[in-house]
Amino acid sequence: MRRILVILALIAPAVSLVYFWLQPQADLVSSQPIFHFYLVTFITFSAAVISILLTATLGFEGQPRHVLAAAAFAVIGSIFFSHGLATPGALIDHVHPASAWSAWLTLFGAGVLFTAASLDGPKGAPKWMPVRQLIYAAVIGVLFYSAIAAFAPDVLTNIDQHVAPWHQTTIFLITLVLWLFASFGLWRTWLVTRSNVDGALAFVAVWLATATVSMHRFPIWHLSWWIYHAILLVGFLATAVMLAIEYEQVRQFRLSRYFLAVSLIVTALLALAASALFTQFSYNTLVAEVQDTSGSIATDLANSLAGALPDISKPTDMHGLSNRPDVDPLVQARLQDLPLNNIYIYSTNRKLQYPAGYDTNTPVIVDPVAFGHALDGNTLVVIHEPSGTPSGYAPNASVHVIETFAPMRAKGQPTAEVTGVLVTIEEAPDIDKAIINARIAGLLTAALTMGLLFLAMLSVVNRADNIITIRTEDLRRVSAQLKTYSEWLLGPDLLGRVLSNPDALSLVRRVRTVVFVDIRNFTHWSELRPPEEVVAMLNRYYTASEAIAGQHGVIKLKFAADEVMAIFGDAQRAVAAAIEMRTELKRILTEQGLGAGIGLHTGPLVEGLLGSKDVKFYDVIGDTVNTAKRIESAAAPGEALVSETTRLTTGNHIAFGPARRIDAKGKEAPITVYSLLEIETPVVPSTAQRSG
Repeated sequence: MRRILVILALIAPAVSLVYFWLQPQADLVSSQPIFHFYLVTFITFSAAVISILLTATLGFEGQPRHVLAAAAFAVIGSIFFSHGLATPGALIDHVHPASAWSAWLTLFGAGVLFTAASLDGPKGAPKWMPVRQLIYAAVIGVLFYSAIAAFAPDVLTNIDQHVAPWHQTTIFLITLVLWLFASFGLWRTWLVTRSNVDGALAFVAVWLATATVSMHRFPIWHLSWWIYHAILLVGFLATAVMLAIEYEQVRQFRLSRYFLAVSLIVTALLALAASALFTQFSYNTLVAEVQDTSGSIATDLANSLAGALPDISKPTDMHGLSNRPDVDPLVQARLQDLPLNNIYIYSTNRKLQYPAGYDTNTPVIVDPVAFGHALDGNTLVVIHEPSGTPSGYAPNASVHVIETFAPMRAKGQPTAEVTGVLVTIEEAPDIDKAIINARIAGLLTAALTMGLLFLAMLSVVNRADNIITIRTEDLRRVSAQLKTYSEWLLGPDLLGRVLSNPDALSLVRRVRTVVFVDIRNFTHWSELRPPEEVVAMLNRYYTASEAIAGQHGVIKLKFAADEVMAIFGDAQRAVAAAIEMRTELKRILTEQGLGAGIGLHTGPLVEGLLGSKDVKFYDVIGDTVNTAKRIESAAAPGEALVSETTRLTTGNHIAFGPARRIDAKGKEAPITVYSLLEIETPVVPSTAQRSG
């Protein structure tokens, strides 16, 4: 079921585009430039901030394809942000070439990085592919394009004028090929790795190939065109979430970075919200002023024209007004000093009486509500958005248009009968400029205010972050020291088992092989030498014993003056260690005129934590330990003795001397021991034998 849902989600955008292509009447127009501005600027700014944070956090320690994918969405957020800023009517009052170019280059630049990411297969990235240089080149490319869009847009305009439409077609084809290539390569990588991130990247690459078609091949403001905006948003969120989950254990997300990202996003959100509120407030204030001014102009003009036409005393007298030779000079004279672009005079039945026709050939529908208000003797002002001009009128530019309905009364008398309706048309580019200025002022004011506040808070957070970082380093250093001390007390093998299983220190009965090593005549030797020399010799003695025992899987190693005790889970390894220790210690001790005896015994014992409530230590207790010590005491310098139990446990590949019996203190019967000679074949016990 999950696979079916993934496949359906994968093809849903492409199926939607095919449907709109086959059924163009269903591809409705949704011209929402201001919504587009707020949506795109906020989402792309947030995407750029989060993607840059992810890229900086991953550094070059993550998988190259994952780092490149994060960088690709940083490119998408950075370039597409300028696409939102260039929305006509938002911050600028004209069509800016960056609106189209930013959209094209967004998917093109990200496609290049995704294609490079697809080359990083399961076996790694090609040696010739410079990941670091690619990211640096992307940064330079974004900055270079942003500079052109902001300071030299004529360059883009000239290209549009002289190369169109081939440049867009070329960019479209290259971008589509890049995304298809990237999706195929990432899909092949996912087949091997089965990584959620690799699967998400392959999925998103297919979606962005579809987004390329939506952007380049479907008309602007149509539903099919909006699809690529949704794909960019969902694709970014999916990739960011997957990367964050995958690299959560990297733990390089410092507090200051989190705060910086959140503060930038919140600042952008508040700035856009403040801009919207400030713009709406300014618009409402301006509309009130415009309505008052335009209403007064229309009312005065209606009264003036009606007063200059005293023969029109009832509604039927309005018929044929445009045919009268005195009307047009009268109207033109009255309009000479007024900021009106056109006027229309209607009879009470909504028939146009002046002028003879409309400015356009489009069907004319007079607003019945506004017309009714005028017939009731009231003046009504209607302000039309640039996308909704009055019926029958074609403005010279995309601007707000003020349409005012004023009653015309007989002879211009305030209490006389309404004989017609005067409709004035006034283009108001000042409204557009005022709205844009208000939006910019709101953005800058909120961004500056909140930015300064967050900068002040960032300094505090950064200080706290530095303190946390220092304390974390201190904890790591102390942790490393504690680990070292714990290894000294428990040994690396036992410590590793304790960390994975806390119950490993519990008292438990096991079969172990105990090895004792003791230097003969050490007390007398040490009395004749300074303590520093004694310590230096003992350290060499301990170091050699530890190295050899460690190579053979010692469980616990214990030093006490000139004595070494080693616990092994496997008798064969214990014997092999004893033979090597005998050889190496003989070399070290002979230089000092000393020798060491070695004793081994295998049997049951109890091991674990021993001690009081406040003081505990790890040790082994049992007759096996005592017997091994007694055997070691019987060994001559340079000799290693093993018990009968140990000999039987080791097999036939070890050479032993003849059996002999020794008297052991505390034992009722003599102990049978054998002198350990050499190993005839290598000893490689299993891991299971070692761990016991």
